[in-house]
Amino acid sequence: VTYMKRQIRNPLCGIVFSRKLLENTELGIEQKQLLDTGTQCQRQLSKILDDSDLDCITDGYLDLEM
Repeated sequence: VTYMKRQIRNPLCGIVFSRKLLENTELGIEQKQLLDTGTQCQRQLSKILDDSDLDCITDGYLDLEM
């Protein structure tokens, strides 16, 4: 599970970097909405990666908050 978390976190860092670069450019309304959606998805993934309890995952039990 630790390996999987690391493998998910690596591309997530690239997404965050790209998002920060795009935030400083001129974007249309639809592009801003897509960027905001990407930001929300990135935050949710980060929360899952940071909050997960390895013992619960190993036991097959994990509570996620929406």
